[in-house]
Amino acid sequence: MKKLNTAVYIDGFNLYYKIRLTSYKWLDLGKLPSLVLGENYHIVKIKYFTAIVKSSPKDPSKPERQKAYLRALSTVPNLEIVEGILKKRKVKGLFLEPLGRGIEKREIVTVQKYEEKESDVNIASHILVDSMEENLNCIILLSNDTDLKSPLHFARRKFGKKVGVISPYERVHFDLKNVSHFNKCITEQVLKESQFPLSVGKVKKPQAWD
Repeated sequence: MKKLNTAVYIDGFNLYYKIRLTSYKWLDLGKLPSLVLGENYHIVKIKYFTAIVKSSPKDPSKPERQKAYLRALSTVPNLEIVEGILKKRKVKGLFLEPLGRGIEKREIVTVQKYEEKESDVNIASHILVDSMEENLNCIILLSNDTDLKSPLHFARRKFGKKVGVISPYERVHFDLKNVSHFNKCITEQVLKESQFPLSVGKVKKPQAWD
């Protein structure tokens, strides 16, 4: 059976939110898709979509850990890092402070939060543009974000590509199943087998990720 020329599009934040509380954050994203897909897929390009994070009082070293990880990813052949942005915005919410005996103090407060911007648009744009390549047979989305169902629909219906979805979670959302030929979920065993070595060239795994 001839291998399918395949492109993989990785939603970095969607993946990270699933693994952030595990010890598997030092992921080799060149190895992981191959383990999930198997030997019938020839991965010709991998695109990793993320945004540069900001430090916070609770976690001032967060940018340094991300920088180390991106340097490790830059050693993976055929992998391209596509950066979006984080935007700060103010939001209002209800603050509840327990006062004892079931009584709560209720107060509307304003807090600042960062939101990722551009990654969904970037992923959709890259999928559509790459789908025009005649020698590309298969489009794989690694995400469970249903906002990305439209580019997968067009890759399949308009450009005739085989479409697959790899979910970082325990299931694949119904909307993504509807637009894909097949779908898979990332198991803990795959995460375990997809780790970089402790040192990638001169880049070392952050100690906080041990």
